[in-house]
Amino acid sequence: RWTRLDGTLTPGGEVPARPASATLRQWQKAQAKAGRRLERVVAVDWPFEGRVIAQLETALGPDDRLFVGSSMPIRDLEWFSHPAGPGPEVLCNRGANGIDGTVSTALGASLDGKRTVLLCGDLTFLHDSNALLSAYGHRGDLTVVVINNQGGGIFNHLAVAKSSRFEQLWGTPQATDLGKLCAAHKVRHDLADDWSDLRRLLEVRGKGVRVIEFRTDREADAAWRQKSFR
Repeated sequence: RWTRLDGTLTPGGEVPARPASATLRQWQKAQAKAGRRLERVVAVDWPFEGRVIAQLETALGPDDRLFVGSSMPIRDLEWFSHPAGPGPEVLCNRGANGIDGTVSTALGASLDGKRTVLLCGDLTFLHDSNALLSAYGHRGDLTVVVINNQGGGIFNHLAVAKSSRFEQLWGTPQATDLGKLCAAHKVRHDLADDWSDLRRLLEVRGKGVRVIEFRTDREADAAWRQKSFR
């Protein structure tokens, strides 16, 4: 026998509902307010990285798996993922910052046949791009969503972004053609030009590895977050 924190009855209804305390009501009110604000932040029609999380919530169910890369993706999941019901299994490598072996780990996790989606940034993907050697004949179902903002987007949120040598030392921009890189490994690559494209491509599933590239602007992304959370 138990009573939920929100004061609703137990499954059998034997125990009367316990009225929510004043503290609990304050937390519930604050949570609802924060949720509404976060919904407004992601309700944009341009390629805001936080909205990718909302797209994944729609695309993935409790029978699926979401593997989350380090840096901004894992932080965006914490900020913007608040599913109303059961969501996918969520996995990540240990630590919030290291990007070593992310693609390799996701490949291994998907070998059990469960539909797996890896969300990662471009530097994380490139850092472990040799993992695509294992894509040939892969028996699992793995979709890799690469948020390509041409560099280390997380650093645009720090004070060092104002440095005159920021791009060279922190932003570390890259100009790799991800389509050609995937083609070299005979891995399917699709460029999602807009939100409808991304939704459609996330519906593709089956044995093998496929890469969805979604391009964003890290400077615009950082500016929107700073404006929205003042």
